[in-house]
Amino acid sequence: MKIEEIAKGFVLGVLAGFIILYSLQPQTKNPDWLFVIHENPWLLVIILILAYYSMKWDTRIGYFLMIICVAIYLDIVLIIKKIDDK
Repeated sequence: MKIEEIAKGFVLGVLAGFIILYSLQPQTKNPDWLFVIHENPWLLVIILILAYYSMKWDTRIGYFLMIICVAIYLDIVLIIKKIDDK
């Protein structure tokens, strides 16, 4: 087994764990860095660019990063914006 395959498997495991723990379970508390992205939305653009370039390295990692970006955006639009409006 090559070291690159091990690195890809580790990154996929971390991203899959993040998707399962934070993105797909709305009852979990949002991490603090999500509020940083809410205050600085240009960070979401950086994550999208990172997802695009990582998709060239491994498509599954790129797709996982895209899912995370969509989940972060929906958290900001649906949950945090409603909290700010109150």
